[in-house]
Amino acid sequence: MKLAQRKQQLSRGLVVPSGSAKVDQRHRRRPLLPLRFDWQPPGPFHSRIGVAILLAALSSCLALFSSYSSSSTNEFTVNHGIVPTNMGTGSKETCVMTISAWNNFGFVWNLYDSIAENSPSIGCFVWFVGDISSHPDKEAMKKIRRIMTIADRFTVVTMADMEKELGHGFKPLELAFKFDMVELQTTLKPFAFQYVFQKLGASSAIFLDNDIWVTGSLLPLQRELQKRSAIVTPHILSPIPEDGYKQKDLDILKSGVFNFGFVAFRNSPTANAFLEFWSERLASYGFVDLEKGMFYDQNWGMFIPAFFDHEDYMVIRDPRYNIAYWNLHTRGSKLSLDSSTGLPRLGDEPTVFVHFSGMSLLEEFDMYGISRHQNRYTLHDFPRMEAVMKEYIKKLELHDALAFRAIPYGYSHFLDGTTIDPPMRRAYAAAIYPTDVANGLTDFGDATPFYGVSISTYDRSAYQKNVASNPFCTSKICKANNTLSFLEWYMLYIPGSAVDLEGLFFYSGIEHGVWQKRKDLQAAFPNPTGENFLAFKDWFLKNSVDELMVSKEVFQSWRSVWKFHCSHHSEFHKIASESGDIGVNIIGWHGGQFSIGITSNKLIAAAREVKISANAIQLQSCGSGKKFSHPSLLGYELTRSPTENVNIFVVNADSTYYVLKDIPSIVRANKYNIGYWAWELEIFPQLWMKELNEYDEIWCPSAFVKKSIETSPGYDGTPINVLPLPLLDAEAHHSSALATSLPYEIKSIEKDSKPFTFLVAFDFQSFMERKNPLAAIRAFLEAFPSSSDPTGKYRLVVKAHSGTPADMEEMRAVADNDSRVIFISRILSHEENIALHHYQDCYVSLHRSEGYGLNILESMGAGIPIIATNYSGNVEFFDSAPSYLEKCHFPVPFNLVKLKEAIGPYEAGNHWANPDHEYVVSAMKKVSNNNCKTKHGTEISKMVYTKFGEAAIGEKMQGLLNDANPRILQKQKEKNHLNLKFLERTLKHMKGWNDQ
Repeated sequence: MKLAQRKQQLSRGLVVPSGSAKVDQRHRRRPLLPLRFDWQPPGPFHSRIGVAILLAALSSCLALFSSYSSSSTNEFTVNHGIVPTNMGTGSKETCVMTISAWNNFGFVWNLYDSIAENSPSIGCFVWFVGDISSHPDKEAMKKIRRIMTIADRFTVVTMADMEKELGHGFKPLELAFKFDMVELQTTLKPFAFQYVFQKLGASSAIFLDNDIWVTGSLLPLQRELQKRSAIVTPHILSPIPEDGYKQKDLDILKSGVFNFGFVAFRNSPTANAFLEFWSERLASYGFVDLEKGMFYDQNWGMFIPAFFDHEDYMVIRDPRYNIAYWNLHTRGSKLSLDSSTGLPRLGDEPTVFVHFSGMSLLEEFDMYGISRHQNRYTLHDFPRMEAVMKEYIKKLELHDALAFRAIPYGYSHFLDGTTIDPPMRRAYAAAIYPTDVANGLTDFGDATPFYGVSISTYDRSAYQKNVASNPFCTSKICKANNTLSFLEWYMLYIPGSAVDLEGLFFYSGIEHGVWQKRKDLQAAFPNPTGENFLAFKDWFLKNSVDELMVSKEVFQSWRSVWKFHCSHHSEFHKIASESGDIGVNIIGWHGGQFSIGITSNKLIAAAREVKISANAIQLQSCGSGKKFSHPSLLGYELTRSPTENVNIFVVNADSTYYVLKDIPSIVRANKYNIGYWAWELEIFPQLWMKELNEYDEIWCPSAFVKKSIETSPGYDGTPINVLPLPLLDAEAHHSSALATSLPYEIKSIEKDSKPFTFLVAFDFQSFMERKNPLAAIRAFLEAFPSSSDPTGKYRLVVKAHSGTPADMEEMRAVADNDSRVIFISRILSHEENIALHHYQDCYVSLHRSEGYGLNILESMGAGIPIIATNYSGNVEFFDSAPSYLEKCHFPVPFNLVKLKEAIGPYEAGNHWANPDHEYVVSAMKKVSNNNCKTKHGTEISKMVYTKFGEAAIGEKMQGLLNDANPRILQKQKEKNHLNLKFLERTLKHMKGWNDQ
């Protein structure tokens, strides 16, 4: 039959090509050569491989496509028999499998036929399809129907089939959207092995890339798999020349010592454990990003020598296996085509399989260059290889490979047809990354840097709660009530920004992604959310599609959202009025287990207690080492929409940098901005005074801080007002939490009779010299000498975190190893903190100066006696329960002393208090005999809450906002209104507003 006639019949689906009987018989007469492998116990060279294993980074690529539906309602009915009808009478125990999208079917088909022709020992072939099952393109569907007719010869498995068998651990929607086409196929590999073992019951399985030509028998592999759990092939058997060309040894080291275009496993416990590990890792890290240590599925293979016993895995060092561009430096000159068999030879020996990596883009393939992945060799260097290349291309032509390449990848679009751009996939991967919980605490820092997109734990938690689970969804049909689609979220989310830019300030993640990619845009528009806002918007409208930065479909979706925002600004940002209906955006570190973080939580509670409309907005940047309550434990919802007309930034003056970094200037310029500052000494640092320029008003927790700012050099007249921090009603009575939530350091030594317990608590980052815990330890030891307390009736608990081992050792030395002094040197969860505060019998704070003294107030609010220095921000607390002074509450007298040298931010020349030691010793003895907590605790708590409870502080906040309203209106009149009108007029005249 002539080639042209045969190809015509192929195009009509009339015949299925297979190897001729002549070739098949010649193959069967060839002697079976034993598999050669030279595995030795680790020596110097193998030790280097071991080092590579330890340094292997995570495999990663560009995020591509995901299933449109996790159900199989649109799946084809396919043949799931283990034995393909035309495979022959080979073993059913070993399955050969491959993975591809529809468009590589010509390669798959050719691989199948090469196995049927040249390795009759194989009786099972499985093709996993990493693509959508029902294609929206009619022409594509015609080709897919033809494929399914041909593929009836072997087992075809779709992603829906894999989900049914593998269960919840396999998430087709997630994988198909997260990864690009190639990344998806490689990520499916360990799942495919699991499917073959679990569903098809195979004893072993061999994976081959579909751009492989099997030219010899695989029986030696099958035999080895009867006694070994894993078989791999290294890319190279000897070093590559250092000649400046690619690839180099270093490239291979980064991408993986073993090539996973071939890998084989036996269905054994060790292999299955590895497959479980491998599948879990690839689901998160199956990208390609060599700088971040990720290269598809491949470099994870370097763990095999570490995870498998030496005798349980095999490294094939036989050069007839896996001949490819990466080992041409030792095999290229020996590779030729045997004219009598039509099969490749390596020198005088027949090959087993040749890997044509880099040829799958057949429509762009340059045979003379051998592979697009290397530039060291051409066919000029290895002229005898040309016949091998031509023979393989001829086989691909017979299998109509180029025609199948025209099938569009199914997971390249959202359900509405909008193109999925590569950055969207990485953003999705980062957004769905798990939010870890340890003892209710989480690190605030970004946990997703390997995706190239930074999304904090809090933002990931919000995404996972509020965005539809199907990322391809763009309509109400596939979204739950009140959830966003991924595309809607992506339009607004800007990594690193604490807020979404909405209304006339609309600036999308799409624009930001383009800006981040282009150094020239960053130079031309350094602040696209500030003074360069309009100029960058104009560039984006005119050039983003023409310069191929975004697809036309994505641009059209973006423009539609942009126009809506511009036309509905007042729905996204409230305008102040004389009626005084003022709401606040409380912006800070919500859930932070440190003083200024706790402040944000308390201000939200106070505002909402008196019905002030309050948004809780989380800053995205934070100093290292900070711990936060997990978002699920926060107690209120966070938002990224600063809809209210007043911003309250709960950050100290020296942290204004985070405000400028995380809150776009266009938002700050069009709101009334209040900073909430604390400070501990009489003189406010002059270096920080310049930060007053960023705020319209400052609130502070005490009159002491207000005076410090107003009387220090550099004060510019900015209004300063006092808003104390509230006690939270929810923390008033927590006795039920004591038994289960007490820190284990206390529970592990608890006695039948509880000792009278003094508590000292501080953070080393607030400086031990100022917090002065050593004075409390010394006073306790003098008040209750161990010699006079043999049964341990008294105890001192020192809770101190963020310190070094040397810091803790200094305190232990002062305690003289007294077992009654208990140290807790870790950050406690919220519940543990509350339990500890209610467990104590007296709180001791012999500080040298405080901006507020929250621990003192919270102890008083719990009805706990206190001994505290009668100086600075906490002085006002004693006035809340005056009848209990010197009985339950002990204000410690002091002497002011001058700092002779700077300590941290506290400059030399400042003054602070030196508490009276003798008074403290006497107070400790008195309070231990007064039984205040039991007798008077409830009454004290009521008195303190009357002055410092949520309602009292909320009413004070409302009063301060009412007082500020004239200033709010004035700023709006002078600046905001003009800005908004100018923005509205300019944006609507830009090119693209009226474009269809």
